[in-house]
Amino acid sequence: MTVTNSYVRAIRGPVLLIVLGVLLLIDFAGSLSFWRSWPALLVVMGLMILLERVVTPGYPTAPPPPPGAGGV
Repeated sequence: MTVTNSYVRAIRGPVLLIVLGVLLLIDFAGSLSFWRSWPALLVVMGLMILLERVVTPGYPTAPPPPPGAGGV
């Protein structure tokens, strides 16, 4: 695990809590219902996972095929 990867993991929870707070604040203000905006949490979570994979050098890809599996 790299230092950058650990930073991304460290901020994932606080970022999700901030987004949740903003969505609840918007709901409380009456602009948009929370039940219509909660998928934004899923989008932010997906972006955080993508960011973690982008900053991780050498993220594992598909394993190579076993020897002799070429159909020869």
